[in-house]
Amino acid sequence: MAEENILQYCNLLSEFFILSAVPNSATIRSPITQLPEFAPKSANSVQAALHLRKLLDHLTEWVHEFTNLGENSNCLKEFLDNARFKFLTTIGTYWVKDAKVFHLLEDWVHPERSEDESQPVGTTMYLKQMYNFQRYMMLNSYVLSGGDAQAGLQIMGNQANPKLRASIPASDTRKAQSAFLDGLYGFLDGLVHIAFTSAKGRLVQPDTTRTSSIELGNHIIFYRFQIWNICLLLTISNLSNFTTVYIPRLFKQFSEAFLSDMTNDLETLMDVVEQLDTLLLGDYIKRKAEIISEIIQTGVLSGKVDWLTAPKPTGLNSFSIPSTQNGGESLVKIVLTNLVKELAQQCLEAFGSVEKFGMGGMLQATLEIEFIHQTLSAFITPEADLSMQGIYQKITSAYQRSPAQGEK
Repeated sequence: MAEENILQYCNLLSEFFILSAVPNSATIRSPITQLPEFAPKSANSVQAALHLRKLLDHLTEWVHEFTNLGENSNCLKEFLDNARFKFLTTIGTYWVKDAKVFHLLEDWVHPERSEDESQPVGTTMYLKQMYNFQRYMMLNSYVLSGGDAQAGLQIMGNQANPKLRASIPASDTRKAQSAFLDGLYGFLDGLVHIAFTSAKGRLVQPDTTRTSSIELGNHIIFYRFQIWNICLLLTISNLSNFTTVYIPRLFKQFSEAFLSDMTNDLETLMDVVEQLDTLLLGDYIKRKAEIISEIIQTGVLSGKVDWLTAPKPTGLNSFSIPSTQNGGESLVKIVLTNLVKELAQQCLEAFGSVEKFGMGGMLQATLEIEFIHQTLSAFITPEADLSMQGIYQKITSAYQRSPAQGEK
């Protein structure tokens, strides 16, 4: 009679939590985007983890009580394993769901540098928040898989005794690993999203000294463009920190907690991050290069300077000094190197389009290029240097004595 009551109770709980036998490996690795009926749609992953752990603690205590009374332990163990896996699947769904909208927390605030070198930082608080969130979800997944919370913290802090490591079922490891990876890819999607949409919706206080709506409109557009530039560079810098600091730490902690080899997964993720870095940085450099190209083309070929009859130089023209902006110290060399390469190519094309140079024009053009060459020498690559040498050759070959000089 007691056994029948226990079975009936297990069936009722199984029906409520929609429990079933642990599925095969293919199903385990597939993402689950729909929450079960018993899980509130409005809850977040932090709330879900807290309450699912409490539920599992109650069920575990109940099972142990009946097992100690000598009741059917196989039935109870199967029920507990199914409940554990269901809760793990549910928390994984919440995990990925929140990771995809985590970028909404980005407020572009720089974190305070901790004296504890073991605590990683980033360009903005977003990365540290992401890191803490991932660790929290990993820990809860570890506990729902049968591990001890305190032991999990020690493992993730590289302080655990190997004897404290729990034996996690392979099915639970694969499910937690799937949520862990999908969560990281969700963060990457968020980084791309905030990189291209961060300037939208931001308001600028109107300048009351401006009376023209056109001027005010241009001011707002310029402001948003500048904000977009800064946010894009901050995002690229965050992506660099994400690759070099956070990803290796998170993978190491997960691998040690679940005793899982994730070498291939790490390589795949790094490839994706590298592609995103190329995309974002390439887009920024392309936009800046277009500005430089317009400045050079306008300055050299607009007709404001008659290179054949120009007098001897007395100073530099404003177009010879490029304007760059940076949002991350580690990106300065990369950005400037690429922009200087583009600058040299644009100068080569622009000065190469001038048919004739007089003495003054040749000296002025040479002075402009020499100034760029010397000032930005730290960022000139062999390719850019080759373009610079080509400019000198084109200017020299196009030199022609101007009529004003007369015969000597």
